[in-house]
Amino acid sequence: MYLQKLHTTMSIKDDQGKPFEAVTVFAEAIRYLKGHLMNKLCDRFAGIEVVDIDWVLTLPAIWNESAKQFMVLAAEKVAFF
Repeated sequence: MYLQKLHTTMSIKDDQGKPFEAVTVFAEAIRYLKGHLMNKLCDRFAGIEVVDIDWVLTLPAIWNESAKQFMVLAAEKVAFF
């Protein structure tokens, strides 16, 4: 298996071979995790809202700049307010 460089215009294929914009797939994964966390927090703490949280996305330091920018774009697609 070979590794590709992440870039903002790349696409990935689903199990049926249909291509999707990779940054959108990553954004939806982030959106799911954010929603799951918010559901759990709302179950335990009444009145908590998205704006009450300082969100941080950590990335491996060894990633190159294009991979980091890819993740920034994916995170920006998920409204954190």
